[in-house]
Amino acid sequence: MVDNERLRQWITNYHNPDVVNREILTVTNQYRGLHPEQDVYTFNDGTPMELVNLSGTIPCVTEVQSIIYLYAFGL
Repeated sequence: MVDNERLRQWITNYHNPDVVNREILTVTNQYRGLHPEQDVYTFNDGTPMELVNLSGTIPCVTEVQSIIYLYAFGL
């Protein structure tokens, strides 16, 4: 479950925070294994910035073997 108030605080300085909030809520409602986290990302020039990422697992179904694989992602 997403803490919407905390998420809104994290994305206050983003361009289009309402769109970002809506997209994160849409994805986390579709894939319940994902949840937003805030972490420091370091750009190629060494500049650090706190960004929101989605972390967790997404079920992936293959038709070949009918097996569900769970992949861990940090998006």
